[in-house]
Amino acid sequence: MTKIILSIIILLSFTQNTLSQSDTARVYFDKQGKVTDKQYAYYFRVRSEQESTYKEFYSSNSSLYFEGKIITIHPSDESKNIYSGTCTWYYKNGKTKTVRNFNTTGIENGISNYYYDSGKIWKEIEYKNGKIFNNRYKEFDEAGQTSLIFEDE
Repeated sequence: MTKIILSIIILLSFTQNTLSQSDTARVYFDKQGKVTDKQYAYYFRVRSEQESTYKEFYSSNSSLYFEGKIITIHPSDESKNIYSGTCTWYYKNGKTKTVRNFNTTGIENGISNYYYDSGKIWKEIEYKNGKIFNNRYKEFDEAGQTSLIFEDE
């Protein structure tokens, strides 16, 4: 009987320690991407198994908010992070919000797609070295009609 009680105590201690470590590994953010306390968080970030790879989850329902590689993390403002590779952001409903591509130095490069919360594509923008290629991109309405948008500099 003593062995069973001791085993239960060790198991509970291990579980509590594991849970507290995972909570301290989280960084909490408000809706604007500024670091905040857990009680005010809109979403939180955790490091994945791979180096510089992160996942972020909505605080309210733990659904995925972001996944991708962050090569430089700003200590208090998500908008100042430097990303690499393909990074994906999600709506609360689980649908893809944005898929953006960055080179190894964090400059947007390649095709980036933006979506309506219905999951249908909204914009398709090609970037070359951080600038919109040929100053134009495709924009779609929810019915799938395409417009070519030209940007003035």
